[in-house]
Amino acid sequence: MVQVREKKASTRDFIEQASRIKSVTHRHGVPLIINDRLDVALAVGADGIHVGQDDMAATTARALLKQSSSPARKMLLGVTATNEAQARAAELAGADYLGTSAVFPTDTKKDGGAGYVIGLDAVQRICRATSLPVVAVGGINATNAHQIVAHGAAGVGVVSAIVGADCPRTAAAGLAAVVDSALPKRPLVQNVTNYVVMNDTANATLQAGGSPVMAHENGEMTEHAQAVVLNMGTLDDHWLRQMKAIGQVANAIGVPIVFDPVGAGATHYRTGAALQLLDELRVSVLRGNPGELAALHVALCSIERSLASELLVRGVDSPGYLPDSESIIRSLARTKRTIVAMTGKQDLVSDGERLLQVHNNHILLGQLTGTGCMVTSLIGAFVGALPTTEQTHAVAERRQHVLEATAAALAYFCHAAERAGARTIAEGLGPGSFHTALLDELFLLTPHELEQHARIVDMRHAS
Repeated sequence: MVQVREKKASTRDFIEQASRIKSVTHRHGVPLIINDRLDVALAVGADGIHVGQDDMAATTARALLKQSSSPARKMLLGVTATNEAQARAAELAGADYLGTSAVFPTDTKKDGGAGYVIGLDAVQRICRATSLPVVAVGGINATNAHQIVAHGAAGVGVVSAIVGADCPRTAAAGLAAVVDSALPKRPLVQNVTNYVVMNDTANATLQAGGSPVMAHENGEMTEHAQAVVLNMGTLDDHWLRQMKAIGQVANAIGVPIVFDPVGAGATHYRTGAALQLLDELRVSVLRGNPGELAALHVALCSIERSLASELLVRGVDSPGYLPDSESIIRSLARTKRTIVAMTGKQDLVSDGERLLQVHNNHILLGQLTGTGCMVTSLIGAFVGALPTTEQTHAVAERRQHVLEATAAALAYFCHAAERAGARTIAEGLGPGSFHTALLDELFLLTPHELEQHARIVDMRHAS
């Protein structure tokens, strides 16, 4: 959008200037926002108005806009917020989006007074205080715009970065590319998953920024998906046929598959079904607990059955760690040419050569059903947000991206659990409250915070 800010012109001159700008923005389908002046916005038929904390009150502006707008054309209201309280108040007043005070020093707002520069941390706090999109302004350019987005902003507002450039069009395109690349993607994740955790899985994926769809019927939805998650939780012959059919469509069109062999090792039927899917489909990521993956390792790699006594798979539960965990996932990854993630007391991810250890975790995760299924879907969202093989130009490069995205998904989920667990225990509460807090923290956790607190150790090619 384009926002016109004019502090010195007369009302007549302002209207004439805004009218000329409106003729250009309207021709290109770009919304025009007038800063401060509701009368000018109405006079030129602008798409909205933006008010600051010292301008017309947001409640008054919204009431006047309702009176002046037709049912077919609602005018937008933007409000500047410098802190969380102002952000919440603006949302309650009916704002459609928020702008911030200057994030960095800027020549266009030298009259801001002491403290007019709020910094990146304030942007993050404002974004977390509201469900409205936040547009950050002040001293932003192509070199720092990605930081703004990493702290939760939906976009940036600039003046000199474009109008002061030798070629404004090139500068605008470059800045837009930086912001677009930094904004989180919203991959469609098709889940063929079990009834026990379907709601939790969908909600966890949604909080992470994915778009979950629980579509089991055929491969038609797969054509629109960026990832497919196959989960054997409530397995029967019909589910198995559907997983094979949907997986074959995914393989044919290059959609990555994340496979969760729930209960493999617990029964011959489940182990056999998992082996069939691994044999017939090209799986991008295999995610299981230690018992499930060890059972598949025994079956696939001709390991002595004496190891089975160590697995102790009961239903879908298993021990949190096995002494041979690292060699098991490396061997499975090499055998099936896929990324293998083992989750438990310590999460491990390998492509057969590199080994990543994820040290984020919380004991309360073991008190909820379906946390493994939830993280499998999150892996689907993270992998689905990656560039395609054609975009990376190399299968090997893509494979490393999938490895790292899988580890990032595990760190994201487990650090959210750490935050939720700390809050739950501090309040003297239990697993039910932890469940709710976990969804909250998945929503609140920002990319910047994840980068700061993810504990991922790259063991490289250590054997």
